[in-house]
Amino acid sequence: MNPRYDKVAIFCETPFQLIVCLNTAVGYLHAKECVVFPVQDMYKSSSRFLVPPQPPLIRHVYPVRRTQASQTSWQGHWNHLRYGKNYTLLDFMYKFPRDMSFDAAVGIRYTARCRQILQAFDKKVPYYMVEEGIGEYSWPRRDGELCADTLASCPMFTSLTHVCLLPDLYRTMYPGETVVQAPTIGPDSPLRPVVRRQLWPGENFRMPALPKVLYFHQPLDGRFDNTDDDRRLREREDAVLALLRQASPGRVQLKLHPREPEDAYPAEELLQLPAAWELVPCMQSIEEMLLVSENSTALISPKLLFDQEPKVLVLEALFPQNPATEGAHQARLRLMETVRGTYRDPRRFCIPRTMEELEENLARLMAL
Repeated sequence: MNPRYDKVAIFCETPFQLIVCLNTAVGYLHAKECVVFPVQDMYKSSSRFLVPPQPPLIRHVYPVRRTQASQTSWQGHWNHLRYGKNYTLLDFMYKFPRDMSFDAAVGIRYTARCRQILQAFDKKVPYYMVEEGIGEYSWPRRDGELCADTLASCPMFTSLTHVCLLPDLYRTMYPGETVVQAPTIGPDSPLRPVVRRQLWPGENFRMPALPKVLYFHQPLDGRFDNTDDDRRLREREDAVLALLRQASPGRVQLKLHPREPEDAYPAEELLQLPAAWELVPCMQSIEEMLLVSENSTALISPKLLFDQEPKVLVLEALFPQNPATEGAHQARLRLMETVRGTYRDPRRFCIPRTMEELEENLARLMAL
């Protein structure tokens, strides 16, 4: 039987993480109320999600900074949890791109974070670490990395449960840990309207018409030390975009990363969506769309969060990669290949490794 808690504290940094944590709190922990602590350190601290609270589920929201040296500034907010008969916490493990080396330092850093959060509680609580489940730590796990044993000495700790979007892979990589499946949000879930209200940009917002092909652009600057490598990367992306435009004339648009300037691209090619991408699959079917990106989580969030299966082209194996980040490259490929395995029709999820494969995959996807 699943555990039950009156109240849950949620630590997260992005809308994607918020949705997973909320659904875990309600669908797995049966929480009646959440206190949310958005860690606003993303994209130069311009994060504006989680505003405003939504009683009765989300009564209180307290933004904090990841760089905060002490938990004292949010210690007082635990009082909202203590009014419940029992409470626990959900913490979404996130790695900044520069940290995605999947080495021991990542897990050791999260051990320290968990200890810091637990010290603010006045009684022993179970810890639920929400993760993608792709092997967030070094493999095999090294001393000091986040696991039940490394938290055992913390006075307020009782147990550690890894709530994973892809639990089977996680269990294989890290045997002995307690791992459960993060639930998805079905079409009739009561969380659907909560997510809509949480991510809706404003009362005057209208959902834009969606293209047949949507390219999720990601920053390319600073990938290599050599300018020739940077140039080859951009040339490869230009070739991919040219193929997409040829396959679907006038029906290809770009969704820019929040750090990218819009004036670098023609306005007619940009999807103007002043909201988190997750709002789209939450509100409507996108299974006829083709989503393309190097490795954006926007490619996999429709499946992992809402059990939708849009057509997908992953360019991770096609784009030139820096050998210095080979571990992160292989981990991202492992993630994408695992998500492809969850598709009811894996032909809809393609990971081409050459331009020839890309052309073949693109022709097949457009015909589906």
